[in-house]
Amino acid sequence: MDSFPEAIVNRIVFWLTDGSLNLDSAADKEKFPRDDKPALSFSANSFKFDNYNDVLSLSSTCKRLRQLCGPGLFSFLSLVRISEMDSILNYPKRMDKFSDPMGLRRAYMKEVLETSFTFCGYAEEARRSFSSPQKLDSSLYEHDLSINNYVTHLEASNDVLKCGELAKFPRLKHLKLLDQALEVDDTKTSIAVCPSLNSLSIHFSSLLHSNGLMQLVPQLTRLDIICDFNSLDPSNSFGKVIDTLQATQLHLKQLNLFVNEPRVLLYEDFLAFLDFILSDSPLESLSIRLTRRQTSGTRYWTIVSSFSGPLLLDILSKGTFLADVITDFNIIQPLEFPEEYEVSKRAGKLPARVGFTLVDYSLNVPKLLFNPRKIVANIVGCINATQVSFVYGEVIDNAHLHAIGLMSNLLIYIGTGSSAEDPYCGVKVVTLEKAWSMADDTLVRSHCERMVDDWDAAPAGSATRSDMKRQITAISRAQQYEFSSPRYRRRENYVVIPQPCVLSRGGGVPIMLPIQKGRVPPDTFSTVESSLRDMEHYCFHDKALNVPAQDFINAYAQFLQRQGKLEVPGYVELVKTSAGNELPPQESETWFYKRAASAARHIYLRKHVGVGKLNKLYGGAINRGFRPHKHADASGSVNRKVVQALEKIGVVEISPKGGRKISENGQRDLDRIAAQTLEEDDE
Repeated sequence: MDSFPEAIVNRIVFWLTDGSLNLDSAADKEKFPRDDKPALSFSANSFKFDNYNDVLSLSSTCKRLRQLCGPGLFSFLSLVRISEMDSILNYPKRMDKFSDPMGLRRAYMKEVLETSFTFCGYAEEARRSFSSPQKLDSSLYEHDLSINNYVTHLEASNDVLKCGELAKFPRLKHLKLLDQALEVDDTKTSIAVCPSLNSLSIHFSSLLHSNGLMQLVPQLTRLDIICDFNSLDPSNSFGKVIDTLQATQLHLKQLNLFVNEPRVLLYEDFLAFLDFILSDSPLESLSIRLTRRQTSGTRYWTIVSSFSGPLLLDILSKGTFLADVITDFNIIQPLEFPEEYEVSKRAGKLPARVGFTLVDYSLNVPKLLFNPRKIVANIVGCINATQVSFVYGEVIDNAHLHAIGLMSNLLIYIGTGSSAEDPYCGVKVVTLEKAWSMADDTLVRSHCERMVDDWDAAPAGSATRSDMKRQITAISRAQQYEFSSPRYRRRENYVVIPQPCVLSRGGGVPIMLPIQKGRVPPDTFSTVESSLRDMEHYCFHDKALNVPAQDFINAYAQFLQRQGKLEVPGYVELVKTSAGNELPPQESETWFYKRAASAARHIYLRKHVGVGKLNKLYGGAINRGFRPHKHADASGSVNRKVVQALEKIGVVEISPKGGRKISENGQRDLDRIAAQTLEEDDE
């Protein structure tokens, strides 16, 4: 095999994998033609092409085949998880079943690398001892043939920084640190350790504590940062990054900022950071996305004194190469513009396609109100957008009709109804995508939970368990399902054509027509969304676990009482909550809200809970005088009323395995209340 021409070897591997693995370096972009997952998302090597084990065995026969097949066999490595299942289900991290950063890292570094290095080193020394008695620094296997030499995409925890293990991956291009904030300064990472790194995903606090990774930022082309504004110090955050990188030349082409503060565009430091990045780098894509776990706002950040809208547009106009802007509706909604404001468009040679993507988790209106519509129109006109995309979540029936109506109304306002003397008519393509749906999300979640339950129930070592593990490993957030509704996670593309109208100042009223044939607009949303969900799950703390139980229960009970939606039985002033109690609760007006808050927290921290478990939890000892106490369960009727009331307001939902489980809306509410409680404790 060593004597075969490279073209022949390529054809052998191409035939062996049914055309799904192409070793031709000239066709590197087509190496995995079937890989339809979002860029830089979890992608197990064994599922990239057929007959993976056969190619792996073939690569072990000689040095040349290992060097040729290695980049295709070992390009991806995750030392955090074996599947996307945990981030899809998004349970509290202590309930993760397929994520084990400590175990996976120890198994790979100790058992795979060090053991192989040791035995291969002994074998090579034995072969060379007669001709060269000099001791080897490293074996040929360690230097050139081991699997770590071919890893280009690495998912890891902060331990690889603390232990200096990035040096073991000389060809590393993409690093994703799926871990919470680094608490100690990292001094073992440097440019010499990662000379080829061009993509980094990291918690912002970890970046601030890692001087080595901060030095690598100028060479990066993509940077994903998740920011927890509850833990950031305004005096030592974005300003520190600007001061550190001031004298360097940035090469960033894609910047994705994931924030938990919807008012972030009002903060001076954040706007200064955006200004610095867009002025000093050839940035092509900018995303400012809002996490599901949000904070209610903090008083520590300095808010701009003038109108925030013009400040943002001035910053965006500095991005000469900017071709994609993605943001959430809740982020741009707080922006303010003067009554008479003329949008200044970007000057110079602009990209042929400029896209603006607006994201709304819960679409419930047929058109934008005047101020939000004006904000969107100003941004579209400022960046000279040719493609406008709307990604929405369905919370009411026929949400797709609302999305079409909203976009049509927006296009008419931009092209004809704007107060500007020169209306903008540059939008040529519109895309709509229903990315979230209460009905579809519930079906997908139930499907994933059934897969996990079947895997749990299968006997250890059985073929069924192995098959279920393969299915769980192959699952993807972008996967399409037969049981989903037709529009769920499917893009609808429209071309914008001006319809002649005498009342139009722009030459015609824009109308949307479906694109039947032709080139489909590029999808820039899915890769950002995949990175956001992974980083939010692994990099954020579980809020409800960080707050003292009593503080959280009191805060959430007050919220439920203020909200006024929780259905309270009429007997709350008279009923006893347990047969073991002698009197009803003394706080007759608030005890039901506190019980509901406590039950919601208990269900949040567990997978599913029934009324029987709550009866045990809230029960107590019966006073039997001089005789030993005995446990008495709490009232099942009271606890049943509690979970039914929580279910009616959408905090919990029925679990297929019995009992109730926390819903996505309930999880967001509890996280938000926990964040507010943490802020009050800090004050």
